[in-house]
Amino acid sequence: MLNSLRLEQINYVVSNAEYVRLDKQKLDQWVEKIDANISYTHQWYKYKEFFTEKELILLVFILESMNFCFWKEPIFIYNGAKRSSAMVNIFIDKVLNDKKLLDLDYLINLKYEDLIEIFGIEEGNLKNRYSSLMYTVNKIYNNKNFYQDLFSIKSVDELYKFITDFENFNDVSMYKGKEIYFYKRATLLVNDLFELSDKVRNNIQNIDSVLGCADYVLPRGLRAEGILVYDEELETLIDNNVEVKKDSEYEVEIRAFTLYVIEYVKNKKNQNLNSVRWDNVLWNYFRTKGGNEHKTDTIFY
Repeated sequence: MLNSLRLEQINYVVSNAEYVRLDKQKLDQWVEKIDANISYTHQWYKYKEFFTEKELILLVFILESMNFCFWKEPIFIYNGAKRSSAMVNIFIDKVLNDKKLLDLDYLINLKYEDLIEIFGIEEGNLKNRYSSLMYTVNKIYNNKNFYQDLFSIKSVDELYKFITDFENFNDVSMYKGKEIYFYKRATLLVNDLFELSDKVRNNIQNIDSVLGCADYVLPRGLRAEGILVYDEELETLIDNNVEVKKDSEYEVEIRAFTLYVIEYVKNKKNQNLNSVRWDNVLWNYFRTKGGNEHKTDTIFY
């Protein structure tokens, strides 16, 4: 199973890490104070009544295609929200006002200037978002059986395969000769489809085997708590806002340790929450905390 393979990959990185280590004592102390007794509703579930099932599916593919790397200036700001939340809210409000943004015949001809007009800003990473969006739109547009193929999927592993066949969702790194499947945005999309598509949910039944999401917020918070400890050179890079290169051992170790901690917390707390839910709990815990985050120029998170 994909889950077992990915856990093996994460443990391989953690066991061979040179630049990141875990303070197990601080981790155990911190785990005790984490409260998972929160209700969970998918952030876009409130819009379910406004869209057909196929419209929702296309919407989440579009949004997750652009959902990465929000540290470049200028940033999205909208109705009190910033970065990712602002981008999502802008786009959904535009779609609610004009459904042509969910029309593939319209989207296939979308120009970069159109995307600037939609968001009202040439945000710092908008060119990469446009490229990723158009890759996704073209792949869906050219697969006349897209929805039929999706609705025939019967397992989480098959759903991951379907999503990661999109190159812009195939979040894989090499570490000391071994492939590491991070699949951050693919995991978000698995969760989106499970929560918002009745057919997908009925077909795959549950997503308990998924892992969490390795990005910026959790490692920043875990480092601030003293749970993740970086070597001096990596600390200096991050504290001076120097880019941590994509696929460097620094970056791979940061991301692998993040997933390791999510799994550790899930197993320690034993509260029948899957890893995506735990990721959400921890993300909300850390999102307003201080500290510096690593900056990596990537389309994958």
